[in-house]
Amino acid sequence: MCRYLWLTASIVRGVLRRLITDVVDWLLFRSPCPPSVLPQSQTERNYEDRPWFHRVDRRRGHQLVEEGGDGCFLVRPSSKHMMTLQLWYKGRSFNIPIRQRDDNQISLGTLKPNERFFPDLDELIEYYKTREDLILFSKGVQRGTCRLKNPARVPRQRHQLPILARDTSVDSSNTEYSGDGYINFSLPAENCVLHV
Repeated sequence: MCRYLWLTASIVRGVLRRLITDVVDWLLFRSPCPPSVLPQSQTERNYEDRPWFHRVDRRRGHQLVEEGGDGCFLVRPSSKHMMTLQLWYKGRSFNIPIRQRDDNQISLGTLKPNERFFPDLDELIEYYKTREDLILFSKGVQRGTCRLKNPARVPRQRHQLPILARDTSVDSSNTEYSGDGYINFSLPAENCVLHV
């Protein structure tokens, strides 16, 4: 019985010591997030209108850059990083993390000495399109270098709507009447919203 009391007291002392240490560390070393750092969703919204930004997952991003060939790229949201630059090169897709540094500059990959950094994503993309090739690594081994060439495009999809009434005021340059009571028209898939 005495041994159990001694063991219980020892555990309680350890837990209390750890709790006190954690509270003191939290009080001394806590630092609020700087106001200039944007939440991830706000950061993504700033790039919605760019031709290279697509709100797709990794698998769909792979399909899009593969269709564009070597140098085809896109920027997509990421669950682990600020965003991800996805690039097609020599038959495979490379996913390069985009991260925000402590000084609010943007850089690619992991922290490196003498790394290139940029004030925003537009400048990063423009730099690697016009001035320098990206050095591509996979599992710590250099796989080659590639310049960003063309942003991935979302293919246009064909849609059909039933004809309710003929409206002559509508521009019909991208529509065709199928003869079966439907109008066929093309829209970029990312602009289509279905309201139910």
